[in-house]
Amino acid sequence: MLSAVAFAASADIKIGETSYTNLKAAVGAVQDGETILISGSVDCTWTFNPVANLNFTIEGVGEDATINIKRRAKDNTFRLFFNLQQANVGLTLKNLTISMVEVEGVTGADFAGNLIQQQSGTLTMENVIVKGFATKATNGAIRIYDNAVSSGLKNVAFEDCTIPNNYNVFCAKGGYSVNIGGKCNYTVRLNEKTSSLTADNIAEGSNIDLSLASSMTGNDVVVKGTEDFEMFSVATSGSNYILGPQDGNIVALANNNVLLVQIVEGKTTSSTMANFPKAADFTTGDNIRILLYKDVKFTSSVSFAGKTIEIAGAKDGVTLTRTTDRYVVNGTTANTHVTVKNLTLSQSADYQSADYQNNFVILNKATSSVALHNVAFKNNHVNGALVAQSAGDLVLDGVTFDNCTSSAGALVTVGAPGNLTLTGLNNGLSIYPEFDINKLTPINCEGIQIPNETIKFKVSESFIESIPNDPNNSTQKLWPIVITNFNHRNPGAYFYVVNTGYALDCDNDGKDLVFLPNTLVGVEKVDTDAAEDVAPVYYNLNGVKVSADALTPGLYICVKGDKASKVVIR
Repeated sequence: MLSAVAFAASADIKIGETSYTNLKAAVGAVQDGETILISGSVDCTWTFNPVANLNFTIEGVGEDATINIKRRAKDNTFRLFFNLQQANVGLTLKNLTISMVEVEGVTGADFAGNLIQQQSGTLTMENVIVKGFATKATNGAIRIYDNAVSSGLKNVAFEDCTIPNNYNVFCAKGGYSVNIGGKCNYTVRLNEKTSSLTADNIAEGSNIDLSLASSMTGNDVVVKGTEDFEMFSVATSGSNYILGPQDGNIVALANNNVLLVQIVEGKTTSSTMANFPKAADFTTGDNIRILLYKDVKFTSSVSFAGKTIEIAGAKDGVTLTRTTDRYVVNGTTANTHVTVKNLTLSQSADYQSADYQNNFVILNKATSSVALHNVAFKNNHVNGALVAQSAGDLVLDGVTFDNCTSSAGALVTVGAPGNLTLTGLNNGLSIYPEFDINKLTPINCEGIQIPNETIKFKVSESFIESIPNDPNNSTQKLWPIVITNFNHRNPGAYFYVVNTGYALDCDNDGKDLVFLPNTLVGVEKVDTDAAEDVAPVYYNLNGVKVSADALTPGLYICVKGDKASKVVIR
C-alpha cells in the first residue's frame, strides 16, 4: 500500500485512495483492519473513542509525519487523544510523532488527563515519539487499567514531557504484563504488585525506570523474559527495592547494600545482604556477580577458588573498604577468574601500616586471570597494591592510585604473567617487572591512552646485571620486545624508566617499544659525513626542541643538517 500511494508535498490523510480533510473524519470512516496513512503534519483537537470490535492502524509516512494535539481553547475540555473503552477495540500507532502544542496560550499543564487511556482492548505503539506532553495527572501519559487485553510498546520515546513523578506509562491492572521492546528510555509505574513488563528484544543502551508498588513482599517478578536487570532501575518512589535476576526473569528484592547473583545448577539466583559476602554465601555457585549499591566493608577472608567472579559498583562512587589484612581479590587457585569494575578499593585506618603484607589483589596461577576496569586503589601501603607473580592473565584498564605507597618501589608488581594488558587511561601507575628473561611475555598496550601521570617502570639492578651487555651491539635490547601494539611514536608521553641505565625506544616502525641500554649511542643509520659546520639541533623523546645549553642527562634526537641520530647525554 505504501508504494502505491503518492502523497502531495503538504499534509495528507488517506485510507487507501480516499483522502480526508482531518483526522476526525478519517477515524469516523475507518473500517476494521484498515490503515489511516498520514504524511506531513496534521492537527487534532478531538478525543477519539473508537467503537467496539474495531481494530485499525494510524501510520506515518516519512520522517516528518506528526499529529499535533491541540486544546480547544473556547471550553478547555480536551482531556485525551484516544480513550479505548469499548469491547474488543484495537489501536495501532506506528511511525509517528505525537506532539502537544499550545492553542491561544492554553498549555497542556492546565489539565489533569492522560494522552491515551486503555480501559479495554489492545494498544500497540511502534516507532512513536511523544513530544511535549504536559499534564497534572499523576497516572501517566499512557494509562492502562480495567479490561485491557494487550499492550505493546516498541521503540517508543518520550521527549520534553512534564508529568508528575515522570510516569510515562502507568499500569494499574493487577496480573497484567506490558510488552516492551526496541530502544526504551522511559519510566513505567507498576501500580499493582502483580503487574509486570515482558521484555521483547530490548535494544542495547535502553534504560527503563520502574516505580514499584509498596505492597510487594520481595521476589515479586517485575520483568518477564530477561535476566538483563542492569537495563532497569528503580525510581526514587520505589526505593524500597533493588532488582535482581531470578530464573529467567527480574525480581524486586528488599533494598540492601550488596546484590549477590550466582548460577547454581544452571539457574540464576539473587539475594541481597548488608555487607560483602563471606565465602559460605556462594560455595555452591559459579559465574558469580557481587554488585555494591552502597559503600561496604570487607571484614573477613573470601575464597574465590576455581570460580568466575565479578565484583562491581552498581553506580559511580562506591567504595569497598578493607578492615582486615586479607586479599580482596585472590587469584592463587587454579582456574579462578576475577573481574573488578567501577569500584574504589580502600584501606581502613587500622590497616594502613606497611607492616601488613597482604595485597589488595594477588595473581599467581597460570590458569587464572584478573581484570581491573575503572578501579581506584586508596590508602594502600603494603608491598604493592597489586601483585601478579609467576603466571596468569592480568588486565589493567583505567586503574588509579590515591595515597598509595609500596616498599617494593612500585604499586604493581608483575612476574611474567601469561599476558599483561595495559589499556584505557591508567594514572599513578608504577610497575615493578620481576621478569625472568627466559619466560618473557610482551606487554600488550592496544588501546592505551596518554596518562596524566607517566607510567613508571622500575627495573631491578640485579635483573639488569643478569643481561649480557655488549656496547658494540647497537641492536641489543634488554627485553626482546617489551611493549607491543603501542602504535605511537612518543613513548615518553606514556612511560618512564626509573633507571639511569636503560630507556624505552621505538621499534617495528613505531608499533612496539623496547628497552635499550642507555650506554648505547644507537642509531639505525648514522651518516658520518654530515657537514661539520652545521649546528646540531636537539629534541627530547616527546619531540620538543631543547636548547643545547639546557641539555640534562638523558636520551635525545640530534638533527644535524638533513641527518638525525640518537645521542645520550651523561
